[in-house]
Amino acid sequence: MRACTAAYAAAVFLFAAPFLAPLSAGLLDSFGGKSEADIAADFEAAMPKFLEGKVAEGEPDRKARMHYTPRGTKTELFVQCIEVKGEKSRWQDLVTTQSWYPDRLEYMLAPHGAIHEVETLKLPAECVAGWYSMRNGQTVQDMIALAVWAAQRNELMVANAVLAGVAQRQQDRRADIEAWLCTKLGWSAPKDGLLLVETHDLEHNIDGALLLTPQAAADRIKNLEKEAGEALKQLELMQGGDVKSKPGRRRGAKGPSMRLDQLANYCERYKKAYAGTKFIEGKKNLEKLEKIIETVKADLDYVNTEKFKAERLGIDNDLKGCADAWIRLKEIDPYNPEVLVKAGEACSKAAVITDGARKAENPDYAYWAAQTYDDLIRLFPLQIAYYNHAGVNWLAASSGKYSDGKKNAKQRHEHVVKTIEAKPADQRVENDTKNLEFAKRQLDLIK
Repeated sequence: MRACTAAYAAAVFLFAAPFLAPLSAGLLDSFGGKSEADIAADFEAAMPKFLEGKVAEGEPDRKARMHYTPRGTKTELFVQCIEVKGEKSRWQDLVTTQSWYPDRLEYMLAPHGAIHEVETLKLPAECVAGWYSMRNGQTVQDMIALAVWAAQRNELMVANAVLAGVAQRQQDRRADIEAWLCTKLGWSAPKDGLLLVETHDLEHNIDGALLLTPQAAADRIKNLEKEAGEALKQLELMQGGDVKSKPGRRRGAKGPSMRLDQLANYCERYKKAYAGTKFIEGKKNLEKLEKIIETVKADLDYVNTEKFKAERLGIDNDLKGCADAWIRLKEIDPYNPEVLVKAGEACSKAAVITDGARKAENPDYAYWAAQTYDDLIRLFPLQIAYYNHAGVNWLAASSGKYSDGKKNAKQRHEHVVKTIEAKPADQRVENDTKNLEFAKRQLDLIK
């Protein structure tokens, strides 16, 4: 496993080597005189049992999750612990579900797909730190032990971030925390104390904090200056690269790489992530950022207005006009599930599918519907009905020029059968039975 990304990896910059002089009691008073090595050993010994408790948690936000890049790959995954086996643990990929957190602009996630076995105690401290939170019931002593353990592994800025979080909640512990950090990091304690610096991991949408000397805080800003320009270029690509055309006419743009409402939020969080840098305060760069935000919000308003016109076309039974309208909106907001569902339904109706989906008056629309349902499958792989919808439209598209349609239809329906038949009978719901029966009927037609 390569390095993980978590709340405690919000900043990476150079500090003096750790100063290993003896520590005053202070922060560690509640550990009964144990050495830091013993505190770390106790923490590590308790980790497998703690992780087992996380597996048993009912609330998704209380599960143990981490960003993880498997050895030999460059693809970062977001995974959840599903099983603990002594000093090893098994983690499964997380996928989006249709449940949406409107206040966070995020989907609820669920484990699905590939499973990865790791040696738990060899995980970087920045991965482990993400499992512990006072918000989720861990005590101040738990968090201090985590910080000590991280420091023993020489992941000192992970320890810093953990203790900065404690200091935010427990002001009476701040002096002891600062003294411990200054000793560990070889810092001379500033007369007015360390600065509490808020951090934001833009890519993973994680807030954090660090306790820094004025010089360390300045060094952090220097490193953010280097990142800010590249991050803004990336933001331009995420928008699609066209901020000049009017909404609905961005034909040269590649389209946004996430939901428009999420992208608007991402732009605003960019400001938070690079706050204090000269780059973001520069007039030219700020204007560029504001133009991207303005463009994204204009596209979002356009979609919200035009979808009512598209629905009106459907009510008026203009099936092709309705489908064309939703296809245009899909190009503008290609990850919006409401737009995708409406586009799929409209194109399927415009296809005029008959004979058990073996024929379509307008195969092109069946093809566009099939592609749209495949988009929904990629977005919500656990939503089994979309596989049947995709299968029907791929089969209908095969009555035209789309020679792969029948093969694609078979694959989608076979997935439905395989998935549902693998479920224990007592875990199946009514829709599972309906989807299974439908998929089997369609496979009989395809033979």
